[in-house]
Amino acid sequence: MRDEEKTETVEFEHIPDETGQSQSAGGHRKLIIGIIVTVVALVGLGVGGWLLWSNHQHASAIEDCQQAITKLSSANKALTKAKAKAKDEAKVTEKQVADRNTVIALKAIMSLTEMKAKPGACAASTSTSTLASNAKALNSAAENEVSGAKLVTSNAKAVAASKEKQDSAVATTALEDSIAAAQKTSDSSKGHVKSGDKTRSALSKELTAAKKLIKDSDASSTDLTAEKSKLDKAKKAVTAAVDSKKKSITPKKAPAQKSYTSGSTKSYSTPKNYTSGSTKSYSGSGSTRRYSTPKRSYTPQKRSYTAPKKSYSTPKTTAPRTNSSNGTSRQQRLNSLLNQLNKRTTNKSCASGGYCPIG
Repeated sequence: MRDEEKTETVEFEHIPDETGQSQSAGGHRKLIIGIIVTVVALVGLGVGGWLLWSNHQHASAIEDCQQAITKLSSANKALTKAKAKAKDEAKVTEKQVADRNTVIALKAIMSLTEMKAKPGACAASTSTSTLASNAKALNSAAENEVSGAKLVTSNAKAVAASKEKQDSAVATTALEDSIAAAQKTSDSSKGHVKSGDKTRSALSKELTAAKKLIKDSDASSTDLTAEKSKLDKAKKAVTAAVDSKKKSITPKKAPAQKSYTSGSTKSYSTPKNYTSGSTKSYSGSGSTRRYSTPKRSYTPQKRSYTAPKKSYSTPKTTAPRTNSSNGTSRQQRLNSLLNQLNKRTTNKSCASGGYCPIG
């Protein structure tokens, strides 16, 4: 059998204090009060600390949200400014550039719109978590707009460079054509301008400058176009100088010769069976006589003379019939005719050996 356990009770002796109360009871009460006070203090400190921390977090969230709004506002301005600068490039078409993709990219980024913060997004009455969420969204939008502004600027530069490349190619071709034409004019005009004329030397100078510029890979379309204008102007001046010399050496036309007409126009007809410079025969009774005019010519100098119109007809002669008594009469008429011919040939023209008109 087990031995029975014995329980021993120890009793404390209570020593009464001056008031007659027990010291043990008073100490317990003080201890409990102290513990309660401590707990209350700790709880108060905890609650106060939590409230302080919560208020700090809320204020910090408000500040972060407001900073995000400021950041977004700056991003809006940057994007708006970038778009304004790119407005000329935005008007460029795909046919005006060497690379059409640059125009497409710029058009796409130009569609990006500026985002605005909602009113009251950072109000103090908004919860801390909402403030933090709003700040995050605003910061993200600001970053997107800043990146968008940079893309607008870079794509606008790409469009401008592509357009310049195309413009330079066109300007180069035009300048090459002008150089060829100017060189031809320079070569063909040698010796065909007046002495001391400086147009050819000016053209040669512009030709040298144009040939040098066209080899420059960094030459802009503006420079190429300007040089073409100068070269064309110099070529035009040489052409004008050549024309000027041609006009100065072209002989003047001689004045028109005046014709001199004395009196009225008349015509002369030679007698029948008579030709100047040939032998003419006249038949008479029982004999034949011949008369020859001298073969001479006369050319009047710088003056034309039209003799008065006169007609002379050779008297008609009739062949003798069988009647011989009229032979003497016919012979006399023939002699008279010959005398008339001799008288009518003694004029100035005949005297100089020319054609002798009758009448």
